[in-house]
Amino acid sequence: MARYPTLEDYHARRNYSDGVKRCDDLLRKSPNDIQLLTTKFKLLATQSSQQADSTHKDDSTAVLETLATLPNPIQDLTDLCQIEMAAVEAAQTTHPPLLTAGPQISKLWDAAVKATPSLTRKLDIMSTRWERAVFDDRLADMQLALIQLKALQPRNRVVYLAHAAVTQMLSSTEGDLQGRLAVGLARKAMGPGFEGAGDAGLDWRVPGQIFAVQGLVEEVTGVSRGKGGESRQVWEFLRGLERREGKEGKAVDAVVLDPAAVPAKEWLVAEIARLKQEFAGLIAAQASVDTIRAFAMNAIRLFHSATTTLSTNARRSPADACFLAISATVRLFEQTTSLNYLLHTAYLAEHLLTTHPDIHEARLILVYIYMRLNLASLAITYFDSLNVKEIQHDTISHVLFTRLSLLHPHPTLLKAKKETYDPLRQLRRGLDVYVRCEAKLAETEASVLHHGQTGMLLDLHELRENLRFSLARRIAVLEWRRAGRLMRNKCEDHDSLSSMGPHVVRNWTESKDNRDFNAAFDYGYRVETMLHGTGVALPGKAWVAFALAADTAWCLATDQPPAVVDLGDAWTLAIREATTSTKSTDGTPATAANLGLTPPELLAGTLAQRVLTLLLLARQPHNATSTNNSDSSSSSSEPANKPSHHLASALQAVSTALTDLNIPSLTSTQEPLATHLPDHYLYADALRTVLAACTALTKKDPTTTAAAAVTPSLSPDIEALRKHAREGFAALQRHAVEQVAGIKGKGVRELMMREDEGLWEAVLELDQSSSSSGGGGVDGFSILGTRKKTISSARRMVGWEKKVCQAPSRQVDSARGNWAGAEGAGHADDAGELAVSDADEVLDDPSADGGASTEVDEEEEGEEPDGFEWLSNSATAVV
Repeated sequence: MARYPTLEDYHARRNYSDGVKRCDDLLRKSPNDIQLLTTKFKLLATQSSQQADSTHKDDSTAVLETLATLPNPIQDLTDLCQIEMAAVEAAQTTHPPLLTAGPQISKLWDAAVKATPSLTRKLDIMSTRWERAVFDDRLADMQLALIQLKALQPRNRVVYLAHAAVTQMLSSTEGDLQGRLAVGLARKAMGPGFEGAGDAGLDWRVPGQIFAVQGLVEEVTGVSRGKGGESRQVWEFLRGLERREGKEGKAVDAVVLDPAAVPAKEWLVAEIARLKQEFAGLIAAQASVDTIRAFAMNAIRLFHSATTTLSTNARRSPADACFLAISATVRLFEQTTSLNYLLHTAYLAEHLLTTHPDIHEARLILVYIYMRLNLASLAITYFDSLNVKEIQHDTISHVLFTRLSLLHPHPTLLKAKKETYDPLRQLRRGLDVYVRCEAKLAETEASVLHHGQTGMLLDLHELRENLRFSLARRIAVLEWRRAGRLMRNKCEDHDSLSSMGPHVVRNWTESKDNRDFNAAFDYGYRVETMLHGTGVALPGKAWVAFALAADTAWCLATDQPPAVVDLGDAWTLAIREATTSTKSTDGTPATAANLGLTPPELLAGTLAQRVLTLLLLARQPHNATSTNNSDSSSSSSEPANKPSHHLASALQAVSTALTDLNIPSLTSTQEPLATHLPDHYLYADALRTVLAACTALTKKDPTTTAAAAVTPSLSPDIEALRKHAREGFAALQRHAVEQVAGIKGKGVRELMMREDEGLWEAVLELDQSSSSSGGGGVDGFSILGTRKKTISSARRMVGWEKKVCQAPSRQVDSARGNWAGAEGAGHADDAGELAVSDADEVLDDPSADGGASTEVDEEEEGEEPDGFEWLSNSATAVV
C-alpha cells in the first residue's frame, strides 16, 4: 500500500497543489479517511495563509466542514489538535487576531464530547480544548470550553470563577454584553449559598476584579472590606477613587533647619527635601538657564559635602543630592543643547558609583547618558552591570536596544568580565526573553483549573498581552534585523517575530508602550524621557513605521522574506506617518521631533519608503502599475499602461530623497564626540538599500522583480542613481577616516572645561576629593580614559565597501588609501571582532598608501574599539 502524503512532503518546495491532488486521488477510494482529510485540510490551509488566495480558503473550509460532519466523529486528541492548529495557522495574517478557531472547529470538539460515554474522557477532551485555547490566546474558545466544563461539573466553583474571569476578559468596554454577564456571574459568586463545604480554599479575587474593572463603586467598597479585596484591580480602583475625591495627602512644605543646631544626617535629609521642592518649582516655572545653573552648582556642592565633610554614612542622601544635580544639569542640556553638560552628568554619576557602588539608578542613568552621547560601548558596560531581570526586561531594555544597531552593531570586549559582547547575540537573547516568558505565563494560565488560583487569570492575560503587543519588543526586533543586514546582509527570522501576532503592518504599529521612564528618579523633571527622546516625543509608532519600511525595502531588494505580508500597506503607512497622521494643530506636516525621530531618521525613512514604492511598482504586472504614488509627479494625462513612466517617476523620487540626505553637510562637520555617529550608520544602511534595489531592478531574473517593466530607457536613470549612492557612501567613508584621525582625548577635556560660569569649578571640587581618596578624579573618567571609546577603528568599512559598492573608481580607491593611512598605526581589534577580509590586510601595514596622520597618543594605544568602527567584512556582496 502506498504511503499516505503528509504536509512535510510538500512544505519544502511549497508545491501544495500536488499534495492536494494526491489526497484527492486517495480520497476517491476512502472518502471518510480522517488522516487524508486532515492532511488535505492542512495543505489547503497552509497554501491559503501563504498565498492569500480566497479559493484555497473556501476549499479548506469545505474540507473542515466534511471533517466536522463525519458519521464517526473524531475522538483522537492528537487529530483534533492538529486540525485546530492548522485552522489557527490559516488565520495568522488576520488582524485583529481571531478569538476563536471557527465554528467548524467547535463542532469537532462538541462532536467528540458527545460521542464519548465516559465522564473522565469528556473532561480530558474539554481540558485539552481549554489548554489549547489558552496557549493560542483564543478567549472565545476558552469561554466555550469553560461553559462545557461547567455543564459537566456544575459544583466545581473553580471552573465557575474561571468562567467569570474569562467573560470579563472578553469585555471591551464598561457595560457591554460580556461585561454585564461577568458582573452577573460575580454577584452570584458573592451571594449566599454559593460557597459549599469544600470551597474553603477558593480564590475569591475574581468578583472584586470584575467589579473594579466595570467601575462599580458600591460593590468594590463592599468587597474591599471582606474576602476578595486583595487584588491589584481593587487597590488601583480605590486609589483612583481617593484621588478623585481629593482625599490624598497633600505635600508638606520642607522645613529649613539650622545645620549647627541639629545632627548632620538630619540636616542633610531636610536640606535635600527642600531642594527637591525647589527644583520642582523651578521646572514648573520654566526657570532660566542662569537659575537652573545656580541650582545645579548648589546641588553639586551639597553632594560633595555629603560624601566628604558631613560624613553621615548615609546611603540615600548623597545619592539624592547627586541625582538633583544630574536633573538640573540635564535640564541645562535641554535648554542649551551643549554637550559639555551631558559630560558633567556622566561624571557626576560615575563619581557617585565610586563611593556608593550599589546605587543602581546611577548605572541606569549612565546608560541613558552614554546612549545619548552615542558612546554605546560605555552604555553596554553599565547596562550589563545592571543585571536586568527577565521581569524587568520589557520595561527597561529599550534604554540600550533602541538605536543600538546604529551605534554599535559589531562585537566589543567587556573589560570588567573579559567577555565579548555581541549586540546581535544580545538582541537575540533579549527577544528570547519574550518567547520564554510568554510560554511560562501561558503554562501558568492553562494550569489554573488544577491549582485553583483563578484570581491570576486577569493579571496573566494582561501580562501576556503586554508582552505580545510590546512596543519595546517591536523596536528590538527591528534593531536586530537591521544589525543583521548591516553585519551579515540578511534579516533572520526569530520565534519572537512569529509569536507577535499577525504579520501585517497594523500589528506592528498598534502596540502597547510598557517602557518605564521613571525607573531612576523624578523630582518634577523626567530626566529619562528627555535623554531618550528627541525633545518633543519618544520613539514610537512613526519610528516603527519607518524602520519597518526600511526593513521591507531591503528584503524585497535582496529577495528575502519580509516581516509583513501586506506590502502595499507598508509603504502607504510610512507615507501617512510622515505626512498626515501626526500633523500639528495648524495643519502643517509634523516635524521629525513630533514623530519621535531625529531629522536624519526622517530623511532616511522617507528614502526607504520611496525605494519600497519603486520596488513594489517594479513587481506589479504591467496593467497594474498605475498604482497611486504619493511621491510621483506623474501627469494624469499619461496612459495608465506605461509602466516605465511610473518607474521613471519613482526613480526620480528616490534620487530626490537621496539628495535630501545632504551628505555633504554631514561630512563637513568636525566634533570632539561621536555626535553624528548614528547618522553615518543610518545613511550607510539607506545607501546599501538603494544599491541593492538598483541591482534588483537590472537583474535578468524576473522572479524577484518584474524585470520586464524595466525598459532599456530606464537604464541610464538606474545607473545614475547607483552612482549617486556610491558617491555618498564614499563621502561617508572619507569623513569617518577624518574623524578617526582627528579626535583625541584632549578635545573631550576641552569640551568639559568649556566656560559655563562656575559649573565646571563645582565639578572640579569633586575631582579633588576623588583624587585625594585614590578614585582617579576626572582623569579616571570613562570617556577621558580612551580616545577609542569616542571615535575608533573604521577599518572594517573598507572591505565592507568593496563588497557592497563594487566601485573600483579613483574616488573610492583614494578613500581606501586615506582610510589605510589614518589607521595604519595598527591598533589591535577587540577579542570579539569578526573575521577581517584580505582587503583589510593593507590597513595593518604602516607603509600603506595615504596621506592622513598616523600619530597616536601614547596614553591611548591599545584601547578597545568603538565609535566609528564600521562593519564586519563577513558581510556578503549586495550588488
